[in-house]
Amino acid sequence: MIEKETSAFVGERAVVEARGVNGGYLQAYTSEKTADGQWVAHGVKGLLVQASSREDVFNVTASGGAGIWAGVAGAVTVNIINSRTTAYVDDAADINADLSAAGSAQSVHIAAVNNVQAKSITGSVGGAFVGVSGAVDIGIIKNAVTAYTGWDTAL
Repeated sequence: MIEKETSAFVGERAVVEARGVNGGYLQAYTSEKTADGQWVAHGVKGLLVQASSREDVFNVTASGGAGIWAGVAGAVTVNIINSRTTAYVDDAADINADLSAAGSAQSVHIAAVNNVQAKSITGSVGGAFVGVSGAVDIGIIKNAVTAYTGWDTAL
């Protein structure tokens, strides 16, 4: 079982000046993905509030049973992933209130992304005059991804 929470945020009533005039570009995720499932990012200046999470699960489960008259075997695999990824600017925060010194590329980006990959191989073999086997693979994924601004937030 995987249970996790990933957050990036600007706190309640925070005052932030991120004018985007110094330094290089930050890599902000977009809503696009590459052919192999990776998130596409582009360069931004200013404020970047970004939460990123990834879960990779790979299971191999096998069982076997043998006997002269009866062979019984069973295998069960259970994957439970409960993940929450959140990026936000909290209530009443003030971001870049004074734009007089802001750079032309200044921006505010709030993004949350999550990527889940789960692979399971489950098998069972029973051998005898009467052979019985069974395999069960259960996967439960609860993946909440949220990006937002709180009430009365000035951007």
